[in-house]
Amino acid sequence: MFCEKELVLWVLEDAGNHKWCKHSYVLSPLGSDLVQYNRFIGMTSTGEVVLSILGEPSDLFYLSFYNLQSGTFKRVYFQGLEEFKQQFTTPDTFLDYVENIKFM
Repeated sequence: MFCEKELVLWVLEDAGNHKWCKHSYVLSPLGSDLVQYNRFIGMTSTGEVVLSILGEPSDLFYLSFYNLQSGTFKRVYFQGLEEFKQQFTTPDTFLDYVENIKFM
């Protein structure tokens, strides 16, 4: 969940007792702007929060990665997704998906 200037994550600590722990991360003004128009996709195995662009399709499709330890963002752009713009949709994003299991 994104508040105005912070990222709040609820972490399940004890499933048997339904015990949750709240973790808050204060974002810089630039970080607040970056997460405002993105949707939460998940987390990587290295603990980075993955965000996908939210809104109307454009020529640029990218994923943003927020490193919880360093408080930094990086953005990865994808090419070759022009057909999604014509369909007025944005691509669905799945973490840890592999088309060919030989790569695993």
